[in-house]
Amino acid sequence: MQADTLPDDPRSQLLNRNIRLMLGTVGLLSGSFFGSYAVLMNLFILRLGFGPGFVGLVNGIGMLCWAIAAPLAGTRANRFGYRRLMLVGLGSIFVGSSLFPFGASLSGDVRAVWLVTTYSLAAAGAGIYFANWSPFIMGAVDPQLRSRAFALSIATFPAAGFAGSLIGGFLPGLFGGLVGVGLNDPTAYRYSLHLAAFVIMPGILLVAATTEVKPVPRDLKSGGHSSAPFFPIAAMTVLGIFQAFGEGSVRIFFNIYMDGFNVDTATIGMTFALSQLFVGPLALLSPLISSRIGTGRTVLVATAGIVTGLVGMALIVSPAAAVTGLIIVCAFGSLMRPALSLYQMELVRPEFWGLMSGFVTLSWGLGSGSIALIGGALVSSFGYDSLFLASATISGLGALLFGLFLIVHRTPPPDENIRTHVAVAAVGPRAGPVS
Repeated sequence: MQADTLPDDPRSQLLNRNIRLMLGTVGLLSGSFFGSYAVLMNLFILRLGFGPGFVGLVNGIGMLCWAIAAPLAGTRANRFGYRRLMLVGLGSIFVGSSLFPFGASLSGDVRAVWLVTTYSLAAAGAGIYFANWSPFIMGAVDPQLRSRAFALSIATFPAAGFAGSLIGGFLPGLFGGLVGVGLNDPTAYRYSLHLAAFVIMPGILLVAATTEVKPVPRDLKSGGHSSAPFFPIAAMTVLGIFQAFGEGSVRIFFNIYMDGFNVDTATIGMTFALSQLFVGPLALLSPLISSRIGTGRTVLVATAGIVTGLVGMALIVSPAAAVTGLIIVCAFGSLMRPALSLYQMELVRPEFWGLMSGFVTLSWGLGSGSIALIGGALVSSFGYDSLFLASATISGLGALLFGLFLIVHRTPPPDENIRTHVAVAAVGPRAGPVS
């Protein structure tokens, strides 16, 4: 059972030292690996002479490694600690993303294997990191502050992603000019990717400076043992796979989709950046919206918004429609994640936070990896409209299943002392006892 915090406990402050360091880490990771690197990596693969099918293969296998690593890390959190495992994850991201651009110096099958292997290492590291990220935040602040802590952390992603995507779009032109090559030469992208990978290193140092949040032991008052809540964990895993299809298809294939319209790299980077700038505030609004309609309903509304954006991209084939769809999908994704993260954590007792987080992180990796593998084949055979329409259909099915789960699973958490309502986080303390 979680004890109440003392007045001078750092967990009673929203922006305590651990949270500040985590926000810095999230900012660096989002700006580098999920910002500049995400804009440039697929274009780099295309410049090496591969097609959309191989782009999907690299991303798909990488995300499947993410999916495998996440639950393994989640099950070991109580033994090794969230902080130590996050360091392992960030180290893997740094090593894999730093080695990946060296594929430009190789050729043939060796090059293909190198690209798949190194990106898989980086993606597995991301799975390990995010499997322990949510439980760390849950334990770093008081229960009534968790919703705002998640909202701040997730809002940092698009804010930093804006800067990273914007800078990433201009880096190939900068390095290409320095080495005397054009934007169709992979060398311009290689050095840009090396720089983006290097920015991850300070994030490792920030996590190393945090203090460990102890995994919560099993409740001794319930007999020293409580069984793992397999039904909610399994349900959230399956639902997460379906939900990941929608946003994953846009994030993985958008840059090469725009490249097919002969849109230059700088414009693609600027488009990614602007989409992040517009959607960031929605993550901060998520606690307020959740306090009005509930976390579960917020997830449903956001998923419906993602489906709407995907349908628009499938039906209207133009750069303007693609940009609009990107903004809609990213906006509703930012609205969904704080509510969904908190909802998932609060379905289980604290000693199972790591286990739940590991499996829901698996679901994102498995869903994104599946759409990357399937999407590459769909694009090659039928075009991008089939990809976005299939993703919309699967995400819509996920929304229906999630709605059924909300109806069926109404059992409150076993320990009322650890309940944390989003309304408390959104409008301040009140009498009484919050993804």
